[in-house]
Amino acid sequence: MSGDEENVLECAECSELVELLSEYLDGEATPEARVRLVAHIQSCDHCARLVWRMRELIGRCRCEAPAEMPAEVHQQLWQVIVREIRVEHHTPEA
Repeated sequence: MSGDEENVLECAECSELVELLSEYLDGEATPEARVRLVAHIQSCDHCARLVWRMRELIGRCRCEAPAEMPAEVHQQLWQVIVREIRVEHHTPEA
């Protein structure tokens, strides 16, 4: 686990905003959630790096994927990723 991941999970606001990352990165966050996330990312280096790494990973996956992933599969994949992060970092579900 990187220092950024540890810091994100130790901060209550960061942990709460991690919940919104999927929607934010997919461009599906509500305007209010987007404003809140962007403001937090601008003031939190740890979350900014996490978002950057997630965008990079998503970009790589999109480049490697030969076909469009169905929306249902995409949502399920995000749920698994978030669940695995919580298990790895012992973070309770919201």
